Amino acid sequence: MNEGTVSAVLGLAGWPAVAEESIIARDVLLAQHVGSRLHVCHVSTAGSVEIVRWAKERGINVTAEVTPHHLLLTDELVRSYDPVYKVNPPLRTDADVQALRAGLADGTIDVVGTDHAPHPSEHKECEWAQAAMGMTGLETALSVVQETMIETGLMTWADFARVTSTVPAAIGRVADQGRPLEAGEPANVILVDPAARWTVDPHKMATMGRNSPFAGKELPGAVVATFFKATRPCWTESSTRRTATKRSRPAPAATDGHQDCFAAPRCGSRRGRGRTHCDRLARQAQAAGRPRAASGCT
Repeated sequence: MNEGTVSAVLGLAGWPAVAEESIIARDVLLAQHVGSRLHVCHVSTAGSVEIVRWAKERGINVTAEVTPHHLLLTDELVRSYDPVYKVNPPLRTDADVQALRAGLADGTIDVVGTDHAPHPSEHKECEWAQAAMGMTGLETALSVVQETMIETGLMTWADFARVTSTVPAAIGRVADQGRPLEAGEPANVILVDPAARWTVDPHKMATMGRNSPFAGKELPGAVVATFFKATRPCWTESSTRRTATKRSRPAPAATDGHQDCFAAPRCGSRRGRGRTHCDRLARQAQAAGRPRAASGCT
């Protein structure tokens, strides 16, 4: 856990902020010396934010990432001794949380990364010293960023797309991700209901890990639909009939032997093979004198 007042009260060995900050400072200077680029994962302290800001002001090619849990949770939660809050780097102080939010808002921190780390229950439901580090975060990431950055007025939804899609794709040099919403571009997009509210239940999530630090917490925003590699997204009326839980899925809409691409295992468009499959179905339907499948998948 973080070295500070709480660790002293609890009698737990803490990791000081300077341990993280000194490594980042070293790597920043080495990147400047050799002219390389540096990406810093899981920035968690106010000092680390200042070092990255210092480096960028001097033209050093450095980018940085923060996790959703470091934008919301603090080391005060460790007073419960619950290992679900054991993570690397550790949860820090509220002052660190506020500095991380400010750094993400002003562009010092470039991206948000989930650091999603599911663990078997037996690796977390044990004493603190023996517990594994890490927590789940993939299915709660959007909601946590909405609560900490958008609802606080620090960022807009356009900023959200920038720090979770556009800039990560640029840093990772992934050409077909983070693309603009334009005709002809791959529809790698999500549809969000920002007005939704939902209570985190680890047992209803897709991940097999139950070690969510947000269990029982009400969060804003829900992902209504996910589109992956479709030039024309599949969409049916059933797709709008969703609850604000992450486990919900649209009902299948069978059309000429082909189902809506969200639900159909045959299509496989979520794995990038939908276009070939659906074109083949269309040719078969045309040859048989039947209308083309109405799911809208191309």
